[in-house]
Amino acid sequence: MFNQFIISVKDTALLSVIVVNEITKQIQNYAAISFKTIQAYTTGAIFYVVLISVLIILQKQVERRIRG
Repeated sequence: MFNQFIISVKDTALLSVIVVNEITKQIQNYAAISFKTIQAYTTGAIFYVVLISVLIILQKQVERRIRG
């Protein structure tokens, strides 16, 4: 069940449009101001990976509790 939630987070069109576009817009704004394009996009990618990783960790904890 939780695995499906994580897949939905990564694949949902609405979420990707809102989150990815918003994150990308903020990254572009920062890169334009600071001229640190590579660092800005790398940080954005790391943020996304951390978000998904936290969800995976939560999934494992929920599954352990359900198995009991």
